[in-house]
Amino acid sequence: MKLIRQLANAKEQINAVDTTGFLREISAQELRLLQNTLLEMLLDVLAVCQAHNIRAFLLGGTALGAVRHKGFIPWDDDIDIGMPRDDYKRFIPAFETYLSDRYVLNAPNYSETALARFPKILKKDSYLDTGGIRDKSLCKVFLDIFIVDRIPENTFKRKWKGLWCNVLEFIAGQVAYYECLDEIWIRQFKTNGKTSYYIRRFIGWLFSFQCASRWYDSIDRVIQYPKETRLWGLPTGCRHYFGEIFPEDVFFPNGTGVFDGHAVPMVNDPDAYLKNLYGDFMQIPPPEKRQKHFVRELRL
Repeated sequence: MKLIRQLANAKEQINAVDTTGFLREISAQELRLLQNTLLEMLLDVLAVCQAHNIRAFLLGGTALGAVRHKGFIPWDDDIDIGMPRDDYKRFIPAFETYLSDRYVLNAPNYSETALARFPKILKKDSYLDTGGIRDKSLCKVFLDIFIVDRIPENTFKRKWKGLWCNVLEFIAGQVAYYECLDEIWIRQFKTNGKTSYYIRRFIGWLFSFQCASRWYDSIDRVIQYPKETRLWGLPTGCRHYFGEIFPEDVFFPNGTGVFDGHAVPMVNDPDAYLKNLYGDFMQIPPPEKRQKHFVRELRL
């Protein structure tokens, strides 16, 4: 099971080993500056969404921070928001008109080279290199958008669609890993375990007849489900296809929360949503259980 987790989660590997000589842990001052930049990005995106009646709301650790800390989790370094598929489609032209002077939208079936299986908004006048990105022009501070898709109610359809989606996500992850291996990255992952390193490298090579960004495009097409349904989910989230499926009323209509003194849109039932992700989400984890954050270089 440990090997399977390693193959599926590169970030878990980075947190599990001494990164001295590979990456450096972000300083407290840098983290606060990064959080301020992310907050600015979030408010810019939400303002455009509100002006154009586009549903966008906090998800993941950002939603947890809003509920438990009324802002960032003190050690967190990213922003996660969600958009229903139809709203995301309307967000694209709004982004191009009102935000493209300051930001880049990088997304499957939109960008020439997608960085992930979900859309990202990159801040132009920034530089953030955490490893794993070959094109250094795309090493930017980023905000993640997770598309909330309809999920089939029929059990067979749901299991088949979810299985296929998860297989594609696994393949895409290994291809991306293979594409981005450099001397530092090789040393990093060999330190954590040579077995997982060689398995991931082989799988990545085996499926590298298609680049990772094209695999991400395929995932984005497979997860879409155009029919009316009472189930919604986050197929490209951290729990993959099956881990974040909810009745419609968990997400909609959106509620309101507070994040660093700003009113922000939330899922309709944050208690149900956060319990699914974190269990006893109001319990603050001890320092040794908190996620660490590493960079090669950061400029804001």
